[in-house]
Parts: sequence; structure tokens; C-alpha cells
Amino acid sequence: MDIRRTPGMQLISDRTGEVIYTPPEDEALLRDLLANRERFLQEQADPDPLVRMAVAETSLWTTRKMAVIRKLVEHTTERMRTRLPKTSTREFVDVIFEQPY
Repeated sequence: MDIRRTPGMQLISDRTGEVIYTPPEDEALLRDLLANRERFLQEQADPDPLVRMAVAETSLWTTRKMAVIRKLVEHTTERMRTRLPKTSTREFVDVIFEQPY
């Protein structure tokens, strides 16, 4: 499985500027957390199988959406570099995707 290696990701409140969430950045830690999730999903005891299924489906849906967004960011970055080489930067594209309105 490919693991994110980009540090510095944070979820920041638009209203207060406060950091709400910082995801784990260490690859070994991420792999350990993913392994924990796998164990949780495959347990035969509690929680209810419906809860395990909901967690699994939500996880898959979120992962797929994140992959689509990542591809769209890369495509937009490349297209802007081609069409607007003097003004386009990856940081600019990131701002467009973070604050679309």
C-alpha cells in the first residue's frame, strides 16, 4: 500500500485560524494505525457487524475521494503551468482547492 509521505498537512479553522487536526506524518505510525483499523474491521466480537461495515465503507469512500482530489490538483497544476507559466505555482493551486469560494 502506498503511504502519504508529505508532511505539514493540517486542518485549520477558517473562523479562528486554530489548528483543528494534524494527521500523523510518520510512515511507520501511519502503517501501524492502518493495521489497527484492519484488526478492528476483522474482529469477530463487538462492535456490531453493521458498525464495522459502516466504518469500512466510509474509509473506502473517503480514500477514493481523496485520490480523485489529488489527481485533480495535479492535473490543474500541470495545466496552469502550461497555460500560465509566469503566474502559476503549486501553492496557488492549493489555495484554489482549499478556498474555492
